[in-house]
Amino acid sequence: MKSHAAFTGSLAYTQTGAVQTTNNLPTTLFTLALPDNSGTIMSVDITARDTGSANRAAYQRVANVYRQGGGAATINVGVVASVTIESVPAWDATITVSGNSALVTVTGAGATTINWACTVRFQTVLTNT
Repeated sequence: MKSHAAFTGSLAYTQTGAVQTTNNLPTTLFTLALPDNSGTIMSVDITARDTGSANRAAYQRVANVYRQGGGAATINVGVVASVTIESVPAWDATITVSGNSALVTVTGAGATTINWACTVRFQTVLTNT
């Protein structure tokens, strides 16, 4: 984690997450609580592996998420960049928002055990000086 000298509380950092799915319901892989009056670029690398077959996937997702004036988290113009490389088109990975947080959400397949892992890089800037 690194602070920016000019903007108190602004950060750049990397975190990881992992989850296992066994159905086709959207599942949260990673959650980031966004500070108020901030803008954050979120860059996520996601890998997935079906534990019972040779099916694999890789995703890259980038979004600009923010909170302003005590409001809920918002995605600015949606996910602005994405790369999808997968052997099963029904699988998916997205960046969404809920309440005050940005979420990385994955969707697997019914009756299929899939291991998901991600590396998330953030650059956040606050309005503090």
